Amino acid sequence: MRLKVTVLLFGFLFLAVTARLFYWQVVMGKGLSEEASLQYGGSKKINASRGNIYANDGTWMAVMRTNWLLFAEVKKLDKDSKEIANLIAPFFINTVDFEKTEDYKIALESESDRIRTLLDRNGAIWVPIRHRITSEVKEKIMALKIKGLGFDPEENRFYPEGSSSAQLLGF
Repeated sequence: MRLKVTVLLFGFLFLAVTARLFYWQVVMGKGLSEEASLQYGGSKKINASRGNIYANDGTWMAVMRTNWLLFAEVKKLDKDSKEIANLIAPFFINTVDFEKTEDYKIALESESDRIRTLLDRNGAIWVPIRHRITSEVKEKIMALKIKGLGFDPEENRFYPEGSSSAQLLGF
């Protein structure tokens, strides 16, 4: 009698373990496999800003600056591309280099054409217009209140001492 009960108990436990393994491997197998692959194949971007680096005497060796990426969401623009290009192009031309000469007009026209070409691309939805815009230029462009233009922050590293400590800082 004890032998029959023991055999039945082990038989029941064997069936229970087999049923549970069938459930995890066959019924839930595909979902668990996808979940497991995400642990190894997935990626997650962590935006960790780099800090400033100071010398022993407190002077800067490397400084982080926040600049801006100007972009356009083409479908949300409330003005035509030529008008937008003519409005924002002067902010990207360095007037110190030209002094309002004929070269300035040529550079301004060239920049305006570049922006208009970007905005008029077929099938474009989101267009990066200019990288590394300073906060002052960003404020001036925002004052124009052109719908569809936006800004994303970009970090920029500046080395006041130039390459004097390049090997140490990873320049």
